[in-house]
Amino acid sequence: MADYLKKYEIPVFHLKEQVYTYNFEDDDRFFACFENSLVEKGRFAAQLQLRKDRNMLHLQFRIKGSMRLVCDRSLDEFEYPFELERFHIVQFGDTETLESDDLTIVPSSTTAINVAHHIYEEICFAVPVKKLHPRYEQEEQQQEEDDDPLHNNSRLFYTTHSAEEKHQEQQSIDDEDIDPRWAILKKLKNNQNEN
Repeated sequence: MADYLKKYEIPVFHLKEQVYTYNFEDDDRFFACFENSLVEKGRFAAQLQLRKDRNMLHLQFRIKGSMRLVCDRSLDEFEYPFELERFHIVQFGDTETLESDDLTIVPSSTTAINVAHHIYEEICFAVPVKKLHPRYEQEEQQQEEDDDPLHNNSRLFYTTHSAEEKHQEQQSIDDEDIDPRWAILKKLKNNQNEN
């Protein structure tokens, strides 16, 4: 299957310092090339815009497609559309290391890079944490809105009280079920405030 991904190989050694565009389309066979793949079925069209500088490559991926996912609630399969745009930098250096999600260092002697793994990772980032069949999606959004006090239709009333009413209300709250030890401390505090 590794031979299948050779079409994603880009010879970078002889590229001039300018912008190049590459287009890729693929289906389930692409995802089958990755062991224990998060996505097993899907199709996509990817456009890669590669800008070569003296010491690095700027990769801009635009990927659009759909993947088959299994609903966490019903275990039914459903089609999940996605569209994404991501950037990645490949820098030429001494050894090959993955510095971060968006920066890879490759040896200066590298003649070609294979972008299949980059495309695969970007598509995996598009997989939602909670995979819900579209028939449950609206129900889930409604539940979240009902739980959110900013979205529900409950009303908030604002009233004002005089300083005396507030003090009496606070006194009645403070006097209810108070621990006797706190009551003694409260008396001491009130005595200090009066003096």
